[in-house]
Amino acid sequence: MTALRTTVIGSYPFPGWLEHAAANLGDFGPDDLAELQDDAVIAAVHDQVAAGLDAISDGEQTRLDFNLGFYGFIDGIEQGETPRRFGPPAHDQRAKHRIVGELTAPRGLGTVEEFERLRRVAPPGPTLKVAVPGPYTLAGRLEGERWGTAEALLPMVQAWLVPLFWFSAKTGFILFAFMWIRGTLPRFRYDQLMGFTWKFLFPVAMLNLLVTGFLVALQENKWTF
Repeated sequence: MTALRTTVIGSYPFPGWLEHAAANLGDFGPDDLAELQDDAVIAAVHDQVAAGLDAISDGEQTRLDFNLGFYGFIDGIEQGETPRRFGPPAHDQRAKHRIVGELTAPRGLGTVEEFERLRRVAPPGPTLKVAVPGPYTLAGRLEGERWGTAEALLPMVQAWLVPLFWFSAKTGFILFAFMWIRGTLPRFRYDQLMGFTWKFLFPVAMLNLLVTGFLVALQENKWTF
């Protein structure tokens, strides 16, 4: 019988000390803030691992909100006026953004940095994931017709989501191949392994780098023969 995999859905609660620090950011330097982020992610990871989850996230500890933090990475928008200020914090107090130009994210959406931080602090074993809102969710805080705005956001999301998918897929394939070969074939002598690495794998890797760079340059510069 296949076991039911477990994971966490939604934003993980912020520790009280992180809430306090977020309200007093002027008291911290860049290294202090980086340490705060690492500590918050470590705490979220610890709780998920202790609960026995199969797939864990960083708990979105470095985001303002599940999706609000992404708007700071998007060019072509500006924040509007807050419609409601009195009462407990709620969704109707959040201002929408006006679209003033082409929607782009030249610096990405910050999810690669989140994944790299999670991979650095997480223990071996659990599957790692990063939660990302789709174009329709992001369009919810933008003024205008929602489906049309979502379609405008789709290429931007694809621009970083597709490379992240291929990076994860290739990394998983290499890890699987290593484990499969190690478990099914006799061990290589260390000198033979080093010879195979330097005499075969290294030249193949350099050839792959050159061919990939040539194809990228060919595409970006639209060279013709």
